[in-house]
Amino acid sequence: MLLCSLSCSDQPRYAELIGKQWPNPPSQPLFFTGAQNKRPADNGWRLINLWATWCEPCRKEMPLLQELANQVKPTNLSIQLISVDIDLNLVKEFVLQYDISLPIFISPQEVIEQSLDNAAYPATYLVSPNGKIVKVYLGAREWSSEQMVTELQNIMRSES
Repeated sequence: MLLCSLSCSDQPRYAELIGKQWPNPPSQPLFFTGAQNKRPADNGWRLINLWATWCEPCRKEMPLLQELANQVKPTNLSIQLISVDIDLNLVKEFVLQYDISLPIFISPQEVIEQSLDNAAYPATYLVSPNGKIVKVYLGAREWSSEQMVTELQNIMRSES
């Protein structure tokens, strides 16, 4: 099921990002415990999710991203979350409530929208080890489904 907050006419502009360098928008780590105490290495595959607590589809997919991370732990895929929330306490509450242990970063919405021309949430970018955007997923996904895991593995295998 795809939950998306944009019109079909907006999707072609995201296709233009394929093959471009991930811009590494400035972001501040949100520290808790465990995996969130360190920034993941940028030398492997990264699935970078842009989200916000005020975005209902984002809230629904967050536990699925955590499940995906648990399924692909031994691989070279790291999952990173970038929240565009202003209220850090809301992010902390949400993360604690849903037991999210993925690395979370905070970046102002304006910075994200300027860096990536991103106007839809959630938006998820698959970034190769050389920093190139390989795939853009708009809207929420069933990240922990067998179909999504297989798709990600196939992309990573074919691009290696």
